Order: sequence, then structure tokens, then C-alpha cells
Amino acid sequence: MAKPIFVMRFRSSMSVDEAKAVNDAIYKSDMNDEYHIIVIRNDKDKDEFEMYNADKIERQEWNKLVNKIIK
Repeated sequence: MAKPIFVMRFRSSMSVDEAKAVNDAIYKSDMNDEYHIIVIRNDKDKDEFEMYNADKIERQEWNKLVNKIIK
């Protein structure tokens, strides 16, 4: 089965240094084993997360995943 695609759009107000640190942390994490990860800057001033090619993901699992990224 193909890995789900996890798209992370980070707020436009994030500094370049912050964005680089977040990218580095995400790509070095174990999340790459479970998901294809795409990280981009959002044109809005908020963080947004989307999942594609995932049959079913429980809300609790989704919240845990997003909280892992935001912290």
C-alpha cells in the first residue's frame, strides 16, 4: 500500500530561520517512514494540514500527529 501524502502549509508570518528549522526537524523525524511529506509556506497567516491517499485516520491519531508538528 502506498504511503499517505501529508501536506503542511505553515503561516506566512513564519521567519525564514523558523521555516528552515521546522523543515529540518520534520524531514529528519520518523514521519518520513509513514508519510510522503510536503512542506510549503501558506499564503495565509495560519498553519494548515492536509492528508491525501489515507483510507482512514482517526481524529485522535490526527490530533496527535498535528500536535507533534506544532510543538
